[in-house]
Amino acid sequence: PLSRISECVTMAGCSSGCACGRVLSLTQHLATGSETAARGSGRLEKTQQSLGRILAGSIISGFIQLGLRNGFYQALVDSDGGGGVTSVELAVATGKAERWLREWLASQAGAGLLDWTEGPDGTMRYSVAPETREVLLDTQSPSYMGGFIELAESVVDTLPAVEKSFTTGRGHTYDNIGRKGNAGMSNHHVPVFIHTLIPKVLPMLAGGRVIDSLRRGCRVADVGCGAAGPTMVLAAAFPDSAFHGFEISDVAIELSHEGQARAGVRNFTMHDVKTNSLEQEAAAHGKFDFVLTYDVLHDMAHPELLAHEVKRALAPGGTWLVVDIRGYGSTAENLRKLKLDAAVKYSISMAVCMSSALSEPDGLGLGTLGLSVEIATQMFTAAGFRTTRPFLVPGVENQFFEVSP
Repeated sequence: PLSRISECVTMAGCSSGCACGRVLSLTQHLATGSETAARGSGRLEKTQQSLGRILAGSIISGFIQLGLRNGFYQALVDSDGGGGVTSVELAVATGKAERWLREWLASQAGAGLLDWTEGPDGTMRYSVAPETREVLLDTQSPSYMGGFIELAESVVDTLPAVEKSFTTGRGHTYDNIGRKGNAGMSNHHVPVFIHTLIPKVLPMLAGGRVIDSLRRGCRVADVGCGAAGPTMVLAAAFPDSAFHGFEISDVAIELSHEGQARAGVRNFTMHDVKTNSLEQEAAAHGKFDFVLTYDVLHDMAHPELLAHEVKRALAPGGTWLVVDIRGYGSTAENLRKLKLDAAVKYSISMAVCMSSALSEPDGLGLGTLGLSVEIATQMFTAAGFRTTRPFLVPGVENQFFEVSP
């Protein structure tokens, strides 16, 4: 387990029965193709190579996560005076065991995440590649992947519970992905809000009236906001508007309170929908001018009920922006167009999205790729909305809907 490995980094200890040799030979065998495959069909060899890359990635990714959690990448950046950092210098900077850091550095260099040089005396020096800084350390970069890495680790953690679902048919709530998964989801979405939602999408809504209203000051609801990191980005961008987050996950709500305290955002209020729903808040303090649901409808057991609730909570002339994962209406089309990305999304669906949507006995269970344009449009029309405008944003994988009463 990664927790045991993390302990070994500090303790400089190792248990017996090391499987490294067996794993390495297996990976090499799968990645390069066996002698039999070389003599046989090209498809068999390609399958072995593909599986080898998947297995190699699963092994390496665990140590990327370990490096992020323990601050190894940032320590390399902070300690690098221009010529790279040795394992001894990294050990001094982090307080971890040098021999373990030496092996970790080599693994990350082999993965192409660290640059390296060998001195005349054989001393290895490492530095964080500029691209690695952007994807792993710059939390506001449009290329940042640290949040997705957190989510990927939490997906693996859910497997024992998910395996039981194959027998029971019942899914698990968002709390099943824990703090790591909820934080990862929030961190993954923050750059999209910064670089896409605020500068590109909001000005497109209602002929510019939505962003004008946000600047002047209006009531905003973000339903299913998770840990609310992206919502607080919005709140900071539009300080004269009042933002309200609505969430059912206890873990996400706890994280949102912690994040708000760190960020010092004052125009945001989190609501636990178990005690104060969107409709209850609208009835008590006024309807909402703008409602946002970001990557959440496909996770819900009953998204059609939320559509009706949004209709009742939205002020006259208000706008509902629905952002969801783009699916293509059928499994075959998803596989044709998404290829490996379809495998990732269907896997995440079992661990998170479909699981959440089946956490109630009669849940729809749409899953990650289940909210097609056709299904969404029918749902919004049935809830009483007059206009649904599906649209795409270049370079963004999501499907957008501008929904009006």
